[in-house]
Formats: sequence, structure tokens, C-alpha cells
Amino acid sequence: MAKDPAFLFYPGDWLGGTLGMTLEEKGAYMEVLMLQFNRGHMDGHMIGQVVGQTWEKIKHKFEIDGDGKYYNARLEVEVIKRKEFTNSRKNNLKGKNQYSKDSGHMGGHKTTLMENENEDINKLNVRESFFKDLENSSHIETISRDNKAPVLIVKKHIELFRPNANVEYRNFVEFVNHFKNWFKKQYKPLTNNRNQYT
Repeated sequence: MAKDPAFLFYPGDWLGGTLGMTLEEKGAYMEVLMLQFNRGHMDGHMIGQVVGQTWEKIKHKFEIDGDGKYYNARLEVEVIKRKEFTNSRKNNLKGKNQYSKDSGHMGGHKTTLMENENEDINKLNVRESFFKDLENSSHIETISRDNKAPVLIVKKHIELFRPNANVEYRNFVEFVNHFKNWFKKQYKPLTNNRNQYT
């Protein structure tokens, strides 16, 4: 079977996830994503040949697997989702789905439990990538400055924010705005007693 030539791309998530990157870094990031899409998990040498020293600036967008190879978790989820969707389409054309076995009729697409689970996993992975991006972004300094709060306090609050980040975000900017508003409410009562963190 031929490799699927596509995966879903979300411009809003891309813009939010690359906020603060230079054009060179964005281009390098996209090149490495395309390399992963075409070749799978990559070693540092392979990535270095494609983007050179810019790799050090975008490395935080990737995780390391058990073999020491790099991959972007969000891309991996999107590729798997696309593959499962394509397979479900093929099964529907064959008349196979979770309600029938070789029934021979052309049925419509039915949402399976696995698709729902994949959607939930995808949402969790996206949310985790938002947390990772926030920790590595210039937003922390902005939030620190706007609230006259030490950077260390803002960083500590990122972990405290996890239970409150239970809504779906359309993109990284929406996620950051939710955190900013939450932080203002949390930090305000502490302005008279900031020494408790030192």
C-alpha cells in the first residue's frame, strides 16, 4: 500500500506554536517536520544535515524515543489519525465497520470508540505541547512584567494551572490568554505577601 501523501495542518495551531520564532526557525521547524513525515523518527546527524545549527533553537519542539531518535509528538498523532481515518473510509467502502462484518452494503461512516480515544489522546498531546511551548516562550517574561511577578513565580504557576486547563483550545494564543487571566486572579491576592516564595 502506498504511503499516505498528506496529513491535516492547522494554521492557527502553527501560528500559536511558532509565536516568537524567527522566520529562519519557522522554516527549519517545517523542514524537520517534513523530514519526519517522510522518514519517521530521526537522529541528530540527519536533522543537522537538513537545518544545520538552527536545530539547537527548535530542538525543544521534539521528543526523544527509546532509540534516541527525535520526533514531534503532534505530527505523529496527526499521521496516525489520518491513517486510521483513511482505513475507516476503505472499510466503509467494503461494507465493513463496527456494526457489520462483510455485509456487502455501502454504509456511512460510523465513529468508533477508538476514534474517540484517539481524539482525546490528540487533545491531551496538543495541550501538553502548549505547556511545553509556554515554558520555552517569551510569554513568561511578559506575564512577569505585566503582573510585577518574579519569573520563577510565573513558572511555578504553570504547573498549578494544569488542573484548570481542562477546556479545549483552538490554538496556542487562546491557551496563553487563558493562563494569563488565570494567573492574574491567582497572583493578585499574593501581592502583599510575595516573600512566601523566596
